[in-house]
Amino acid sequence: MALPADILVVEDSLLVAMSLENVLIEAGYEVTVADTNAAARAAAVQTVFSAALVDYHLPDGDCVALCAELRAAGTRVALVTGIDRSSAEPSTQFDRIFYKPIEEHALLAWLGG
Repeated sequence: MALPADILVVEDSLLVAMSLENVLIEAGYEVTVADTNAAARAAAVQTVFSAALVDYHLPDGDCVALCAELRAAGTRVALVTGIDRSSAEPSTQFDRIFYKPIEEHALLAWLGG
């Protein structure tokens, strides 16, 4: 199966963003990193992403509206969060929820599936 060409990582923590970017690049994906909802929207105007990994809490608000927009454009969306698992509520805006720290094999399996 061919890898999707473009993955959007929306994460305001530089270390987490770099970690995700490195894992994805090593797996053969092309990666765009944005640190706010606004930056992610600007990137999405330029590229239709195959998948997006989006942190819930961003400097310019939560990611729910952004995720709905990405999904409407045909992008698979995974929420990436450090919130307590017991307090996470399922949403129709996310195809998957990954809890930090993310298990690389689970992430790559989801992207490849």
